Amino acid sequence: MAQTKTIGNITDCDVEVTLADQQKINEFARLNNKLEEVKALLSKKTKERQNLDDAIKSMILLEPDEPVPVLFGEAFLEFDYEAAEGELENRKKNITDEMSNHNAEITCIQKKMAELKVELYAKFGSSINLEQE
Repeated sequence: MAQTKTIGNITDCDVEVTLADQQKINEFARLNNKLEEVKALLSKKTKERQNLDDAIKSMILLEPDEPVPVLFGEAFLEFDYEAAEGELENRKKNITDEMSNHNAEITCIQKKMAELKVELYAKFGSSINLEQE
């Protein structure tokens, strides 16, 4: 049974929350959490790519016949100039691909969240807040 309260010119209706509504609200919350996780991963990958760009740029300061230390896990391995440059470019490409995947995932999540927002705001109006703070 829905109750109506009137405060001034504003009417607030208590709308019954069905199981389907609760599932949509829960799905929205899960998507919101997933969105934050993917954004954090994207930020991390952006920093990694910037570090690789900086490493590639600083390689020009090295002599071509000097061994170049490249970080693998927790240890540095020495490569010749061309092999190190190839390794760094390969890592950069992989990170760029991962970033593209993260961006696509963000777009997909935002689209689904927008659909849920429309449905939930249509039913609950101002009784529900789905905006990020």
